[in-house]
Amino acid sequence: MTRKPSLCYTVYSEVKNALNKILSIKNKGAFHLKQKHWKVVLRYGHVGKGKCLTVPRYLETKPHKSIIEVRDIANKMPGVKNYGVLEIKQISKKEYKAGKEKNKNNFYLQKLFTHKKQRRGCAA
Repeated sequence: MTRKPSLCYTVYSEVKNALNKILSIKNKGAFHLKQKHWKVVLRYGHVGKGKCLTVPRYLETKPHKSIIEVRDIANKMPGVKNYGVLEIKQISKKEYKAGKEKNKNNFYLQKLFTHKKQRRGCAA
């Protein structure tokens, strides 16, 4: 006479099999969360004197970041003025890559980054 498995064991084995299926799907990349991409227009320069410059910057964040968190990240970027975030828009990855390429040729950003590197070299 064969013994029938208990109800607890049956439920346990079904749950275990379901979890194994989920983990195998997860490992194949089906649950991989994509990054979010943002276009943020920022103000640089002497805002009070009317000599400010607006520059679009392109950010990549984790998928759980909200627009408020993106604003906080942008406000902390070097050279951005108080209340310097003018516009935030979620964009596609294709637009993000195109924007990053444009920023490589932006004279103001090149100047900003080289000046920062020179300052680090002097302080060291």
